Amino acid sequence: MQLPQTDTVTLEDILITEELSRRNPRAENLLKENQALHALARQLVNQPQTMLQSIVGMALDLCCAQSAGVSLLEMTPTGEEVFCAHVLAGALEQYVGGTTKRDFSPCGVCLERGTPVLYSYPERYFTDLQAANIPIVEALILPLIADNHALGTIWILSHDEQRHFDCEDVRVMSSLADFTAAALLLEGRQTHQLLAANSRLEAEIIERKRAEIAWRESEEKYHTLLNSMDEAFCSIEVLYDEDGQPVDHQILEANPALEKHTGLTDARGRLASELLLEVEQSWNDLLARIVAIGESERLEQHSPAFDRWFDIEILRLGDETLRRVAVLFRDITDRKHTEANLAFLAEMSADFTPLLSIEEIMERVGKRLADFLNPSRCNFSVVDEEANRIECIYAWRRDDSMPNLFGTHRISAFLNEEGRRHYAAGKLSAINDTRTNPMLNPTFEMWDELGFGSIVDAPFLKDGRWKFLLTIARSEAGEWREDEVELIRELAERIYIRIERARAEETLRVSEEKYRALFNSMDEAYAVVEVIRDKEGSLERLPLPRGEPRFHEAHRDGVPGRPNGDPDPRHAKPAVGEDVWSGGSDGRSVTH
Repeated sequence: MQLPQTDTVTLEDILITEELSRRNPRAENLLKENQALHALARQLVNQPQTMLQSIVGMALDLCCAQSAGVSLLEMTPTGEEVFCAHVLAGALEQYVGGTTKRDFSPCGVCLERGTPVLYSYPERYFTDLQAANIPIVEALILPLIADNHALGTIWILSHDEQRHFDCEDVRVMSSLADFTAAALLLEGRQTHQLLAANSRLEAEIIERKRAEIAWRESEEKYHTLLNSMDEAFCSIEVLYDEDGQPVDHQILEANPALEKHTGLTDARGRLASELLLEVEQSWNDLLARIVAIGESERLEQHSPAFDRWFDIEILRLGDETLRRVAVLFRDITDRKHTEANLAFLAEMSADFTPLLSIEEIMERVGKRLADFLNPSRCNFSVVDEEANRIECIYAWRRDDSMPNLFGTHRISAFLNEEGRRHYAAGKLSAINDTRTNPMLNPTFEMWDELGFGSIVDAPFLKDGRWKFLLTIARSEAGEWREDEVELIRELAERIYIRIERARAEETLRVSEEKYRALFNSMDEAYAVVEVIRDKEGSLERLPLPRGEPRFHEAHRDGVPGRPNGDPDPRHAKPAVGEDVWSGGSDGRSVTH
């Protein structure tokens, strides 16, 4: 690094790193430190986007510093490398986003040396730091390095002459530096690569620490991370028969999330054939292929054994002779259900477009739902709450032997007062067991016969009154999934909107037919015109749209008021004695 020549202060004047080994270290607070690291391990998995801010806050607390921050290497548009204060805490918090040059900054010296460095009043040499007008008594800076790439630095500052850093602060900050590097990799979408390269990361930590205690600390952090993460992790050894074909696999190591995602208990050290009723040969073949080619593979796969969808990444551990792989996976069943529901709704919206009647709309809904949700019934009803009447105008049923509910019924035959209030408020109801739900009429004993074991009811309110009801039912009692309930809620909204549109279109069609019938039966000629005035506001012309035959027949010899040379009867001024009635705010009139 090229450093400027100064007359009074040199870099060596402010570098006091050797003081760290001479000072008596402050007492350890391992309980507080372990609690902080455990919290970071959980956050690394659940909320990596806010982890850096948490780290600098912990640095302030654990090291009794007055300022802390993480500075990351960035490239300016001109190609110059700078350190950007990515997150800050403490006295310098207001300077977040500020930059310093890599080739002339405390962080630059730290990265060049690749080890922690300690400064005394660094603004004496790095004069740009004087702009903050806050004296820096000491600055302890550590490099952030991951996968052999320099990411930036993490640092703490003392603004108090009574606070001096020692080797205990270096130890604590080294742990935080490891978590910071891991968080940065996660933020860069390298989560799986980080886990797969865990052995290499451990080797780097061992080399940097060069001590057995550092190795133990790294192992503890590794297991804390694995035990805290939501994703399931296991290392597996693939087993082959005498012919070299994969026949089984043994789980060597697993984290607690494996049980959460699969329900498998005490899996460590056991064969897959012991844990599962049937091991899919395709799974054994996939693991063996990863062992053979040494390339990682990521896939989304449905497991019939667990009836769940998983996002899986598989990587070989060591060389081919070890026959071992690491498997990292998470349950994405909810996401798959959501994607399927969205696709279903999109298809339904497309289906609705050409449909005109309520019967056509509900017939299409019933057929689609029959394949997608496997219901026993799909009913659509018009409600007259004041008259205690519900009229089922569409009733689809899977089994024609079930009673047909088409027609008019009493609301009180199905709902008690509590239920009527609930439905009249427009609240969707997911009823898992019709025989035990408190809102249903307990005197009604035909739920099983009607095929109503479990129900989702979606009432619709118009002008504050209960007008319609969509009912989806299954013949057996059972819990409705949350995504199924949300699908029915969204589907009901779309159905009601489409039905309202269909009704409006039908009303408009009838109105237009009456309108046309009325004017087609008139003896008088008529036309709708638009009045056009000149700049002074005087009547200029009346463009007449083509269409009413009798009007053009009446003026076949010429339109009164048409200028000479204008062959178009639609551009005419009204003649004296010709009636023009003003239309409205749209500027249109009727002439005859």
